[in-house]
Amino acid sequence: MGLTIAFSGGLEKPAMAATENFAAHNTARKDKKRPEIYLRIVFPDYNAIGPYGTAFLEAVQEHASIAAAARAKRVTYQRAWKTVRNLNSMFAEPLIATRQGRGGGANLTPAGKRVLALFRDAERKAAAVLRRHTNAFFELRSNKGGQARRSQDDQR
Repeated sequence: MGLTIAFSGGLEKPAMAATENFAAHNTARKDKKRPEIYLRIVFPDYNAIGPYGTAFLEAVQEHASIAAAARAKRVTYQRAWKTVRNLNSMFAEPLIATRQGRGGGANLTPAGKRVLALFRDAERKAAAVLRRHTNAFFELRSNKGGQARRSQDDQR
């Protein structure tokens, strides 16, 4: 099992897996000049749970509907169902249960609630441990790279 921790902030975009639709769940940040930490857990079969999957689980939990979760995350209905299938096949038990019929709805299974809680707990703990390092990386990056590039551009 692998662990990916992506840093973002300032001039650079967050590092995300090609399969993750970051824009669909990214919310507006108050301070765009400070780094953030994104956690993604990669399993040996290369399936991963990260910001997009957990944000989608939260949307299903909040809206009790795949279609409503898709609208909330600004993804197509087809993409939402692909996410449901992916999340449900990733673990021993499905994470999202759906009810048949038009407007049948959806909800998180006990396994889905557990995965979401575990991920959010891991995310909080990782952020707490890494915050000092993240800020140090950011200071090194902004003092050298960002400032130097801007000052050279200003001189032209």
